[in-house]
Amino acid sequence: MRFKKINIKISKKIIIFLLPILVLIFVPSIILVWGKVPLNSLNFDKLGEQESKQVEGKDFSKVTVYKTKTGTTEKVDLEVYVLGVLSGEMPAAFDEEALKAQAVAARTFAMKRILYPCTEAKGADVCDTVHCQVFMSKEDRVSKWDKDKSEEYWKKLEDAVSATKGKVLTYNGELVLYPQFFSTSWGKTEDAEAVLSTALPYLQSVDSPGEEVAPKFKSSITISSKEFVEKINNKYKEAKLAVNNIKDSIKIVSKNPGGSVNEVKVGGVTIKGTEFRSLLSLNSANFTFSFSNKGIEIQSFGYGHGVGMSQWGANVMAKSGVKYEDILKHYYKGIELKDVSEVKISK
Repeated sequence: MRFKKINIKISKKIIIFLLPILVLIFVPSIILVWGKVPLNSLNFDKLGEQESKQVEGKDFSKVTVYKTKTGTTEKVDLEVYVLGVLSGEMPAAFDEEALKAQAVAARTFAMKRILYPCTEAKGADVCDTVHCQVFMSKEDRVSKWDKDKSEEYWKKLEDAVSATKGKVLTYNGELVLYPQFFSTSWGKTEDAEAVLSTALPYLQSVDSPGEEVAPKFKSSITISSKEFVEKINNKYKEAKLAVNNIKDSIKIVSKNPGGSVNEVKVGGVTIKGTEFRSLLSLNSANFTFSFSNKGIEIQSFGYGHGVGMSQWGANVMAKSGVKYEDILKHYYKGIELKDVSEVKISK
């Protein structure tokens, strides 16, 4: 088949008319194809009930929570989520400034999870257990309080969340991705590298005095020599631990900057203090040994991993008159509190 050659003449007026339209159509497409705006150059709008914070498709005004008991998910407002975490993670009897500090840490972690969802949340942003942050509904929380205190306590939590609305932790202007916290220190917190195997400038070992009042500041377990040997040898075949020489076969090799055990030698193996803690379900990795006819007594100091903000330490500081901003700056070195609208996020 042959086609006749057709000559088309387009007037200058038509070209002038069409040019702006062509620019509007093709230029945005070219930008989308050849490059995206870097994530860390984007700011968020301020938190508002009817505003959505969109960064590469992420809505920071809502959090999707996976309910482990029911296997269902629920999408809630960010501030509602923070309230649920505050009720699940910190005693409502604590000082208001400690509660505010906890609210900021919880909000910061929530934003991190929206960006990097929990692997156990079945497609949601976070799960509702200690794997992420304990999240409790008002109904569940209030049912565990004395009736004469329940409304007072809930109002106290609401006030802490409201007073810190939209506030998160930042380091060098970027969102803090590891706003770690735990229950009780042994007088110091631990360095991040010692526990997380990652050096983070804002998670350094700091003093945290006055926590002797905490119920789990000191704890101990006694385990028979036979049971201890079985636990170790089952986990570490090369340990070859024996009951008859157990006292001479256990030795703390080294400690971390904050005082927790870095390595402990047990028979023919040397293991991390965190592994030893996990194996024996100790309250912390700061522990000592003593021996008796009953077996081995292991005394632990503090409760939790020891990195970041100590909740009981925060309460001690708050009761002495320290404001929540300074509590956070004590436990997270070099951080600044910013509104969500001012935060940058690094890929």
